[in-house]
Amino acid sequence: MKEFVIRRYRSDQPSGSERSTLMRIDDEGKVLFADRHAESVLGYNAYELEGFPANRMLASRQDDPFAPANRDQLERGQTVMVTCRHKDGFFYTACLSLRLDMRDSDTAANASINQQDSLNMDPRLLKQAEDSAAFGLWQLDARTNEMAWTEGVFRLLELRPDSDITPEQALFYCQAGQSRIRALFRRCLRTGQPFTLELALLTTRQRSRRVRLYGRALKDGQQIQRVGGSLVDLTPVMHQNHARQHAEQILEATTLATPDLVAAVDRELTLLHCNAPFRQQFASAFGVTPGTGDNLKQLLANHPNERRLIERLWQRAFDRDSFVVEMPLAQQNRDLPIYEFHYQRLTNSQGEVTGAVQVAKDISQRIQHSASSDYRIRHDPVTGLMNRRAFIARMLRTLEQKTHRDSCDSLLYLDLDGFEDFNDRAGSGTCDRYLRELAGTLGIRVRQRDALARLSGDTFALLIENCPEPRARKIAEDILTLIGKFVFEWQGQ
Repeated sequence: MKEFVIRRYRSDQPSGSERSTLMRIDDEGKVLFADRHAESVLGYNAYELEGFPANRMLASRQDDPFAPANRDQLERGQTVMVTCRHKDGFFYTACLSLRLDMRDSDTAANASINQQDSLNMDPRLLKQAEDSAAFGLWQLDARTNEMAWTEGVFRLLELRPDSDITPEQALFYCQAGQSRIRALFRRCLRTGQPFTLELALLTTRQRSRRVRLYGRALKDGQQIQRVGGSLVDLTPVMHQNHARQHAEQILEATTLATPDLVAAVDRELTLLHCNAPFRQQFASAFGVTPGTGDNLKQLLANHPNERRLIERLWQRAFDRDSFVVEMPLAQQNRDLPIYEFHYQRLTNSQGEVTGAVQVAKDISQRIQHSASSDYRIRHDPVTGLMNRRAFIARMLRTLEQKTHRDSCDSLLYLDLDGFEDFNDRAGSGTCDRYLRELAGTLGIRVRQRDALARLSGDTFALLIENCPEPRARKIAEDILTLIGKFVFEWQGQ
């Protein structure tokens, strides 16, 4: 930003008598500010010039103060003669100079803020403040028992500003607490103690409003002669609170009406809401009862494996619109129910992700029921992934469909190194937990239409549809990186 001084030049006038104006122009050549003399010099008033391209006031490009030749002279403190175009269309000569203390756009403008007596302020500013903030000012003269209101108080009571009304009549707009108001006024006049009181008002149009009354003593010397204050409309805030409470009641009733586990978190995994089934099952799995305001990472501090898995699941919910995964709430106990977890992310009005919601449905009976024996035939009992038999059937179907489509499918094969040594050291139960957690981690990165299977003890396979080789190699590298970062704790190791 630069500040220029522009003076009308006339050869028939003595030096120093020319009209001049001060103008601030940003680095893009747009006017940021012009003083009150702009209209007499340029023909435009200060408000018209805000955001106005400065080059539209010049006769040609050669007159541009940002042109190299002019810029060099101005930077040296010299005056440049330019031809300007008046708002009325005629041309005139002007002297252009750069304020030496504002030559660099990084230098802050000289400015100051001073306290202004309200008596010297434009009364229109008070009206604008009362309109935008929904308040009004009042004052009571104890000597004459006369009260003065600003327009804002009349507007809150839905009265015409010129209405003739007494303080006693004004009290009738209060639905309750009239004696309390009188007592506060008397105490303030006697002791000087300020007061604040929330009131329910009924306006002249029979509309209910919630307001807050502020009052304080106004002394003349040592004597309290007047009491003054403000009346602030709290009705919009009250309506917002009622709407929020109503929404919370609906949410609470909805989540109480279902046996599913319902929870909502913010981006830091702090619980925004959770229902009773979620709290009960969480306490059963981890030995601690969660509540609104608790952080899941802190609640699971003594369960590092589950904490990392849950963190990954919620992070995936933040990154995607929604997804579904099947697993127990905790991995260390195979007797816990199997849940179908549905995740849905939450966004605000600007589209920013603010959190996510989880709804978990118990599907244990569906899996264990005799009618669901096909599930056990097709799924690995340890990880819940597709088993070898189901995976081969899926591959055969994919190969058969190749005759009807031209897309490229890819097959990845994964063999875990050192798994047998780990199994010998830790035992099969611990290794089953490891495999379940690893399978859950891999499942987070796999699309639902792809096929992830456990073929044997330490081997897995992934069939990816519509995936050419370069993309498949990238997915394989990502999976290796994911497994490389995967951490499983066992006996402090």
